[in-house]
Amino acid sequence: FPGQGSQYAGMARGLYDNVPLFRTELDRCCSILADSNLLGVDIRQSMFPDERNTGTGQTEQGKAEDSWSPSMLQPSLFVVEYCLA
Repeated sequence: FPGQGSQYAGMARGLYDNVPLFRTELDRCCSILADSNLLGVDIRQSMFPDERNTGTGQTEQGKAEDSWSPSMLQPSLFVVEYCLA
């Protein structure tokens, strides 16, 4: 698996939008991780942020990149790699 730092907001968006099996598996993984006993949040919000401007000169995508912590990055990278397999 690639190391932390290879992620970016919108990574795997093309696959998610165009490959039904990839989307199904990614949705399944994200649902599992969103359980309150695990991450407690849906990592798709960080992976596929809305690219609207927030009124601060920063897009939602930029805000998502700034807010990714290792606890969000590592599961996101794993999920993408798992769904590619």
